[in-house]
Amino acid sequence: MTKRNSIFYGRELLPSPWIYFLDINGKGWAQPDALLVHDNLVWIFEAKLTHTEDSVDQLLKLYVPLVKHIWPNKGHVAMEVCHNIGPIYRADKWTRVMLFDDVYENFGKIYLYHWMG
Repeated sequence: MTKRNSIFYGRELLPSPWIYFLDINGKGWAQPDALLVHDNLVWIFEAKLTHTEDSVDQLLKLYVPLVKHIWPNKGHVAMEVCHNIGPIYRADKWTRVMLFDDVYENFGKIYLYHWMG
């Protein structure tokens, strides 16, 4: 993993880290948009201009297992940050949050943060 990182208030920010892995399909690379590492929790961020259901597989089937392997003693939070939500938003798969303070560790769900900026 390439570590182009910075420390911000005791958190380690890994912007767009490349993660090399080996699985039953062979060698592979993954690149989440950002990882934010706390003492006991890793935030996984995927940024999209417009929300897409493809983020479910990307986050839960690729990035979360890699994070769990790299940091086995830490929990995780998976979040898509998007500017546009669009008509394909499915509330059964996503937990929409307005503030990061509303986020808590939740396995099997993905948080959706609608960035209005």
